[in-house]
Amino acid sequence: MKSLSYKRIYKSQEYLATLGTIEYRSLFGSYSLTVDDTVFAMVSDGELYLRACEQSAQYCVKHPPVWLTYKKCGRSVTLNYYRVDESLWRNGNAANLLI
Repeated sequence: MKSLSYKRIYKSQEYLATLGTIEYRSLFGSYSLTVDDTVFAMVSDGELYLRACEQSAQYCVKHPPVWLTYKKCGRSVTLNYYRVDESLWRNGNAANLLI
């Protein structure tokens, strides 16, 4: 899974380059993506999850999101990040949800 996550990180860095220099680091067993020390996305198991915000609200209403979850002390914790599906990658709309 680690190699899948790195592939997605590199694809995200290329795809979202208009946001600035995208850096990543390990966080919660996944990877956080940051621009100017602001976390805007997570990569987990090879999938990109964007932080939910006002700009993404309409998208989340029309397309029920898959939320990022992880285990903490045996309990599932849901984070405010939704998975970017393949239609967003193909249509080039993922960056628009961040701007």
